[in-house]
Amino acid sequence: VMTVHGAKGLQAPIVFLPDSCQTPDEKFTLFWPEDEQGREVLLWPPFARFREEVANAARRRACERQHEEHMRLLYVAMTRAADRLIVCGWLTKNQTKKAEPKEKSWHALIARGLRENIPAGQLIEEKDPFLAAAALADGDDVLRLTCPQQTAAPCRTEDPPLAAPELPAWAR
Repeated sequence: VMTVHGAKGLQAPIVFLPDSCQTPDEKFTLFWPEDEQGREVLLWPPFARFREEVANAARRRACERQHEEHMRLLYVAMTRAADRLIVCGWLTKNQTKKAEPKEKSWHALIARGLRENIPAGQLIEEKDPFLAAAALADGDDVLRLTCPQQTAAPCRTEDPPLAAPELPAWAR
């Protein structure tokens, strides 16, 4: 098991994104905006009603930075898969009332991107037979993007065995 943070620079044939329906928590209560002299000042409005203009601006910046990092991690996660990317997740009790993941969740972003950008015929939307048979769900929708192989898989040949180097005299 590897986190998206730890996967930078790595690639695997199959990558699972198991918890893709959640979004980052935006419950910031501490802010460090800069004053007129460029020094960081600690602000702690414990509730939204105590936030004023400076605290609201600092909160907006914190939310923007968090969203940018969320999107950078999505890019890293999606580009780690060499052959298959499997995106799955679970809905919280509140989300099941709406029956869909949060709009900014990786699951929703990927599904929307596939539906809006893949030509008809390549993207297949179907009920999952395993989930339906296991009575885990009513057979949730599964989006499957299939792409035909463009080139033949490279034929791997084995390298000839290397001869062991001669041991130096000091090693004998």
